[in-house]
Amino acid sequence: YSMNLHNPIRNLGQLIGAFFLATIFFCSTGFLSAQVLYDDFSGSSVNATIWRTTLPTGGNTYTGGSSLTVSGGNLTASVGANTGTNHRAFLLSNASNFNFYLNPITIDIALGTLGGANTSASSFADHYVMISNLAGPERGYVNPSSPVSVYASAATTNGTTQLQLGSIVGGNLRSANATYTGTLTNMSLTLNATGFSLTGTGTGGGLPATVSGLWSSLGGISSTNFAGTYYLSLGASNRGTQTTGSSAQYSSINVIPEPSTYALLTIVGTVALIFMPRRRSLG
Repeated sequence: YSMNLHNPIRNLGQLIGAFFLATIFFCSTGFLSAQVLYDDFSGSSVNATIWRTTLPTGGNTYTGGSSLTVSGGNLTASVGANTGTNHRAFLLSNASNFNFYLNPITIDIALGTLGGANTSASSFADHYVMISNLAGPERGYVNPSSPVSVYASAATTNGTTQLQLGSIVGGNLRSANATYTGTLTNMSLTLNATGFSLTGTGTGGGLPATVSGLWSSLGGISSTNFAGTYYLSLGASNRGTQTTGSSAQYSSINVIPEPSTYALLTIVGTVALIFMPRRRSLG
């Protein structure tokens, strides 16, 4: 062990050196730019420091009498029945650097009541979180014509509820699903450069449920598709002709950037080098 208990100045220098080198590494790899987001929806209105109050040109968070309200520590997104239009109600982040290819991120969502019993076999009611590049017509909801996106949804179709992880690229929507019959109270989504893992917890049949895999299984979506832009949206939407309206209640959302394995190994290696025993010169 190389730390010299009789030389506190040298020890302090070693610690400062370790911190300095680790900081250089974090900055050079972009780790410190990974976006953190937390909202517990306190108060009576949307937190404008986190979420956009208006969308980029061409976008609209509300359609068909849909609504977003903040009350009692919850965000409630409500959408009406569809008659050929994909109704939606969602929040869109101010930040656009939720880049899970740069560093893995975990998104934890605490759910309240999920409403709507869609009975159409050809459509979905989605209660979702999404990361998208919003290229072209700006959209932040689950739809095959949306921009490049990945999403996690508590979806209802034809009376069946399922945990769904999907990707949208070039007008193609591909998804992996796990059916459940219980009451979903939390979704935890982890995304990284190679794949995904979505876990839903709660009470009753089929829970906890997990959907995981590699991006290659969902059409091979890549960082090139996103072109450096990663917005986050949260809300409810309807896909296809919907026989009933639906709603989603969110108690909180927490986005946590995770250090990559490479980053951790580099930190350990840096500290080890600084504290390696040094031979004293005999000359």
